[in-house]
Amino acid sequence: MNIDEVKIWVGRSETGNDAAVATLLTALAATLDHEITVHQQGDEVPPLWHWTCFRPSPSQSQLGQDGHPLKGGLLPPISLPQRMWVASQIEIRWPPWVGDSLSCTSTITDASLQGCRTGPMAFIKLQHEVSNAAGLVIVEQQAILYRNPPTATEAAKPTAAPLTPTWSRLITPSPPLLFRLRPVIDTSGFSVCGDRQDDGSIHLGLKTSRAI
Repeated sequence: MNIDEVKIWVGRSETGNDAAVATLLTALAATLDHEITVHQQGDEVPPLWHWTCFRPSPSQSQLGQDGHPLKGGLLPPISLPQRMWVASQIEIRWPPWVGDSLSCTSTITDASLQGCRTGPMAFIKLQHEVSNAAGLVIVEQQAILYRNPPTATEAAKPTAAPLTPTWSRLITPSPPLLFRLRPVIDTSGFSVCGDRQDDGSIHLGLKTSRAI
C-alpha cells in the first residue's frame, strides 16, 4: 500500500452508541481497589473510565491473527501485520455520568508511511468525540502504529517510569488482578500478562491469540 492509498482514508468516520454502565464501572473500581467501590446512577464517571464503553465485540470469526477485528471497516486494510496503540491525548470537557447514553464519533485525521531500521511503519491518527445528551464531553486523539513483528534482537527494553511524576500510585500486579482487568476494558483476543523478573518486579504486557 502506497501513501496515496493510505491518505484516501483520511476523513472517514463512524459513530457508535453505548452507555456508562454501573456494573462495569463497579467491577473496574473493585479490581483497582478504588476507594469508591460501588458506582450508582448519576455518579461521575472517573477520568479515562469511559474506556469501559464502546468496546468492539466482533464475532470470533471476524478476528484477525493479532486479536483485533479484521482489517477494513473504519481503518484502512494496511498489510503490515502488527497493530499497536501507541499514544493518546485526552481532553475531558465535562465528566459523563453513570447511566448516561453516550455516542462516540471516530474520525481518521491523518495517515502516513515511514521507514526505519526495522522496516516500514504506518501511522494512523484518529479523533474520538464522546457526547451525552448535553453535548460533547470527551475528545481523544489516538495514534495507531502498524509494523512487522520485531525480531528477538529488536525487542525494546521497557522504559523506566519517571522519578518525579506529577501523580503516582503503586499497584502490585498479580495473576488474579490481570485476569480480572482484561474483560472489564477489552473484548478483543488479548490477554494481559506479567513476567516476573529476577529482582521481583513484574513487566506487564499483552499476549494475542494466534491462529494455529
